[in-house]
Amino acid sequence: MNQPVPQASQPPPRSPWPVVGGTLFIIAWVIIAWILFYLFIVNGLILEMLLNILRSVMVPGSASSPRPEMLGWVPAMQSAIILGGAAGLPAGLAFFWRGRRKALLLGFVTALVLSVVCGIYAFYLLIASAITI
Repeated sequence: MNQPVPQASQPPPRSPWPVVGGTLFIIAWVIIAWILFYLFIVNGLILEMLLNILRSVMVPGSASSPRPEMLGWVPAMQSAIILGGAAGLPAGLAFFWRGRRKALLLGFVTALVLSVVCGIYAFYLLIASAITI
């Protein structure tokens, strides 16, 4: 009659390492995106300056007139780097948020693809403004 009452089984304790890994991934991803932003902007500005010098040598009188498309690629490049940096957030959360992993990885891929599209468009605008006289 006196049988011991079985205790409810407790789930095993969760490891903190997926949270730590996901957080470190997010931090590293954002830092790399921040560094790439400044590298791309500085390289683009130097390229724009060199193209302006080349344009003034090849077509005299064209460099002195202001062009509306000059630095028109900067907003597209900013969008590309911001979307690329923001893509790291769902990827880092997917490390430990198992219930939403599929949606988070879809958000990561979507932001990364949009980032690449904006980057290609920024490059197109830079080249298009370079060959416009």
